[in-house]
Amino acid sequence: MGLACGLVVGTVAHLWREEPFLGLIVAVSMFVAITVAAIAGTLAPLTLKRLNIDPAVAAGPFVTTANDITGLLIYFGLATLLLALLK
Repeated sequence: MGLACGLVVGTVAHLWREEPFLGLIVAVSMFVAITVAAIAGTLAPLTLKRLNIDPAVAAGPFVTTANDITGLLIYFGLATLLLALLK
């Protein structure tokens, strides 16, 4: 899912702004963010269950917060690292 979304949005960003590195930054960021979100969404309930915490109650807020924070860090971090490649 991350690869498909990353390719589509990266292509749109590239065609919209006519900047290949912008499309690359968007595509890679989206791929990594969705992959990390899927891993967190899988591991959080499993971890909470091992800690004897009801995963149905605790996993939702935890996964949402973790996805928001890591997603923004991935987008801004990668954009900052590759900003020199943009015109």
